[in-house]
Amino acid sequence: MNPLGKSKSSDSKESPSESIPPSQGNFFTNRLGMGKQERDVQEEGGLGCSSYTMMKDGTNEKSKQQEELKPSASKTNDDDLEIASKGSGVLVLKRMVSFVLPKIEPLPWTTFFCLSVWCAMPAAVYILLFTQMGFGESFYYALSHEFGGYAYMFAGALGISGFFFFIFDIDEWNSTLGNIFRFLSVSAMFSVFVLIVILVSNEVTFGIITLFALLIPLWLLMVMSLFYRGKDTRTFVSWLSGPLLLISLLTTLSFIIWVLSDYSNEWNRVTEVEAAQQTGCAANFEKYPNCISEDGSGDTCFYVDYSGGWQELVFPENCDKTCLNVYDACSNGFMLWAGPVLMCLSMLFLSFFCTFLRTEGSTSEKDMFNFGKLWFFVLFIMWASASLSGTAAGVTSSLLTLTMANLVGSAIFLSAIFSKEERSQSHEAVLARIREKYGDNNLDVARGLLVVTCSPILVAYFCLSSINQLVRRIGINPCSRPTYEMSDPDKNAGVVTVRAKKQLTKMRSWDRAKVLTYAIYWGIAF
Repeated sequence: MNPLGKSKSSDSKESPSESIPPSQGNFFTNRLGMGKQERDVQEEGGLGCSSYTMMKDGTNEKSKQQEELKPSASKTNDDDLEIASKGSGVLVLKRMVSFVLPKIEPLPWTTFFCLSVWCAMPAAVYILLFTQMGFGESFYYALSHEFGGYAYMFAGALGISGFFFFIFDIDEWNSTLGNIFRFLSVSAMFSVFVLIVILVSNEVTFGIITLFALLIPLWLLMVMSLFYRGKDTRTFVSWLSGPLLLISLLTTLSFIIWVLSDYSNEWNRVTEVEAAQQTGCAANFEKYPNCISEDGSGDTCFYVDYSGGWQELVFPENCDKTCLNVYDACSNGFMLWAGPVLMCLSMLFLSFFCTFLRTEGSTSEKDMFNFGKLWFFVLFIMWASASLSGTAAGVTSSLLTLTMANLVGSAIFLSAIFSKEERSQSHEAVLARIREKYGDNNLDVARGLLVVTCSPILVAYFCLSSINQLVRRIGINPCSRPTYEMSDPDKNAGVVTVRAKKQLTKMRSWDRAKVLTYAIYWGIAF
C-alpha cells in the first residue's frame, strides 16, 4: 500500500468536512482569497492534514481564529459609518452656509483686494458722515436743520425740470448735442435730488440709507467704466459678490466692537433720550401732558444726569417713567445708530444679486427663493428688535423703503448689462413663466396690491402721458416720437401716448372684479 495514499485515505476519513467542492476552485485560488491569518492556521496543520484542531472546551482553533477576525471587520464598518456620518455632517453644514452666504465668483487675490477697496469707499463715507459711529449728529442733522428750508425750493425746480423733460421726450434727443445736453441735465437733476434727500433727512429718516442703496451700483459701474473697460459688464458685476460680502461682514464686526467698547454706544433709554434731544426731535406731550417740566421751559420733567461719571436718567417727584414715551415717534436717533447695520443689509442684498449673474456655475430658482426667505427673516428680526426698543414705526417704513431701493439698485445693474431689446424679451419671458407656474389668480393678487399702493401714481402718469401726446400732436419738438403706432393701419392718434395706450389695453384685459376684490383685502390688511 502506498503510504501516501493510505495517509490520504485515512485523513479523508478523519476529516470528511475538509473536502473542497468543485465550485470552490482549487487550492491556489482558495489560498489567494484567504487572509494572512487563515493561511497561517492552515499551514500549521501541514499538507494533507486537518486544518484545525479540537480545543479542550470543544471548540476548534480555526473557528476561534475566524472569530478573532470579526472584530476587525466590525471595526472597519464602524470607521466607515463614522466617516459617512462626518461626510453627511459636512454636507449639511455646507448646505446651511450656502443658504446664508452667497456663492462667490473665484477671483485673483489682487483683483479681489482692489474691488474690496472700491466697495469700501462709499461705505466709509456713509459711516463717517451719516451714522453715529462717525460724525452723523454734527454733520448730517446740522446740515438738515440749518438749510432744510431750501429743500422745497430745490424740489420745485426739480419737479418742473422733470415735467418739461418728460413731455418733450428728452430720451429721443440722440444727436451729439442732444446727448451732451441730456447727460448734463440728468447729472444736475440727480445732484439736486441727492441734496434734497440730505436736507429733509430730519423729516424723512430713511432717505439717506435709500440714497446709499441707489448710489452704490452707480459708483461701481463708474469704477468699471474708468478702470475695467475691457471687461464685460456682466462679468464685472458677478465679481462684486465677494467684495460686497467682505465689506458687509467687516462693517458688522466693526459695529459690534464699537457698541461693546463703551456703554454710551449702546441703544437704551438713556441714549434714546440723548439722541432725540441732539437731533432736535420735539417731545410729544399730547398723550402725556403731566410730563412737561414745571419750570415753564417746555422741556420734559426728566433729564439726563452726567455728574456721576456716566449717563443716568433722573425722574423728580410726580414724574413717572412712562414719560419716556414722549419720544416714541423720534426714530432719527435710532436710524443714526443703526445706520451701519442697514448699510450692511444693502450690501448683502447686492452681493446675493451679483451671484445670480455670475458666469461660472448656474443659479437656480431655489437659490433665489432661499435668498428671499433669508431677506424677509432678517427684516423680521430687525423689526422685532426695533419694536422692543419702541421705534418700530420709523424702522418699519425704513426697512420697506430699503427693500424697494435695493430692487431699484439691482435694476440699475440689469439695465447696464442687458440692452433694451433683451430686457423687453426677458420681461415677457418672466411674465409668461409666472403665468404658467402660478396662474392668473396669483397675478390678480399682485395687481390688487398695485391698485392699492400706486393708484395716485398711475393717475398722474396717464395725465402726464396725455399732455405728452398733445405736445407731439402740435409738433413743437421735431425729435418727439410719433403720435401713433407705425403698424396701426388707421393711423389713429389716441389721447395718450402709444406706450400708455398699450398699458391701458393690458389693464382693461384684467378681471377687474377680482382685482378690486383683492385690492380691498390689501386695504384691510394695511
